[in-house]
Amino acid sequence: MASEIKVDTISEKTAANGVTIDGLKIKDQSGTMVNPMLKYYTTGQLTGNDGSAGTNALETTSTTLADVPNFTLSITPSSTSSKILVMVQVPLWSTDCPGDISLQSNHSGSFARIAEHRLLGKDTGSSGVSGHLSTIISPNTTSAFTVKLQGASQASNGSNRFRINWYGFGELMAFELGA
Repeated sequence: MASEIKVDTISEKTAANGVTIDGLKIKDQSGTMVNPMLKYYTTGQLTGNDGSAGTNALETTSTTLADVPNFTLSITPSSTSSKILVMVQVPLWSTDCPGDISLQSNHSGSFARIAEHRLLGKDTGSSGVSGHLSTIISPNTTSAFTVKLQGASQASNGSNRFRINWYGFGELMAFELGA
């Protein structure tokens, strides 16, 4: 049996303690609270258990940004006032040089950087790290646009390889806020 309570205002029982609803604490906030909803999501999974990169990985020795395969989202906001929270988590592996990851969006007409993390990894030897990026954009449109992950090496010679989503599982996701 479902129950419903209809009220215009919920007040704190004890001043300055806030109100907790289903684990979400609301305290001394002003403005309108929205319920973000996961609307866009992609993952880069390995194709096997043999440690191979599969088809969702980028290995590069170039200092020029390149797309990470299958780390692209098409987003269509439901309102021009919506904000989009974009987040990525991806495993990285560097061999004798660090590298960069960059989120790009074309919501303003052409692709431009919306978030970046530079110099991930080590200058010598090999190392595995996890790269994280998050940002909020205001696309001011209800037309579809694209967000994608790119990567580059910091050195462009020999064994200076930078690998994105090579030994692991990464995620690119977006939440529409204020729709």
